[in-house]
Amino acid sequence: MISNVGSAFANAPAELQEIVSSLGETEYASLTDKGSPISNPVMCYYNAGDSKIDLATGLAYPAKANRARNNPQVGLLLGRSVHAYDRVAIAEFGKPEDRIDLEDSPVVAIAAMGAVRDSDLQANTDKYVDLFLAEHPKIGPQDWDAMKDLNHYWIRIWIECTPVRAYWWPDGNLNERPPELWEAPASATYPTSDPKPPGKPTPSAQWPSEPWQDRAPNVLKQFPRPILTSKTEDGFPLPIPTNSAKVTNTGFELDIPFHSLCPRMDSASLTFGIMATFTGELDGNQFKVERLIGDLPNIFQSEGDEVDALNERQRADLKRRGQVIPAIRRGQYLK
Repeated sequence: MISNVGSAFANAPAELQEIVSSLGETEYASLTDKGSPISNPVMCYYNAGDSKIDLATGLAYPAKANRARNNPQVGLLLGRSVHAYDRVAIAEFGKPEDRIDLEDSPVVAIAAMGAVRDSDLQANTDKYVDLFLAEHPKIGPQDWDAMKDLNHYWIRIWIECTPVRAYWWPDGNLNERPPELWEAPASATYPTSDPKPPGKPTPSAQWPSEPWQDRAPNVLKQFPRPILTSKTEDGFPLPIPTNSAKVTNTGFELDIPFHSLCPRMDSASLTFGIMATFTGELDGNQFKVERLIGDLPNIFQSEGDEVDALNERQRADLKRRGQVIPAIRRGQYLK
């Protein structure tokens, strides 16, 4: 691969690179076969001076990677305030109203090209294990002994996101001023995904969910600023935090920031951190729900029918790739 492919972001403004490198979570958006955007919160990894932002998904639940391989246009949303209402963030950092670090904290939205890496799942897993443990230093030897056998969690597909365009609000205020803008040169080229594995993809899992009307009021109470993802005029799925939302008979009425970046007539998704993702149609400030996406089971559980289903799918995807189950080991990537 040519060394300067996708290298433009390494020369982006230092302020922008520092913001991205200081954040370990992103809302990641990709496009379905029908061109509808779906977003999910995931961990991400970036060091200032790098050309790409890395994130990973499990081989046992590869939809995020499959979508990026089929259509490399992806989107990212980063900022301390973005997922501040998520229960994981509250458990780690405290309630948003008690956090002084959220005051005037920057927000970044990035349109990027995704490249899927799954040709060497042992290397992928080594990288994920070491980066995960580095991010969670409180995990001790006894914790690791209990976690290391969770193959359905550790075996990973990486998605390398090379920015095409980045918008950022240094004070996090999307209502009062337009964003700063960085764009890669028009001549920029981008890395492509590893070859698609042979054979038919494993069928998507259909995890159970209740009617959307039953979930909506509760998640809105817990996560009052849901994340809206729609498409830019050139087709990138781009997540943006809303100011607020209200439940209606057909979905949600949204207070969308003045300086949002996408047209308001299109397919869209509305995400409440890890608690819920709704898909539907956006018409002005009205989001009409089509469905509530089923919840992924607790990936840290070690047994049960759902874990058996994850492991079965993982075995099928390993077979398609002609690879064996990677060893779950420490200290192979960060030596």
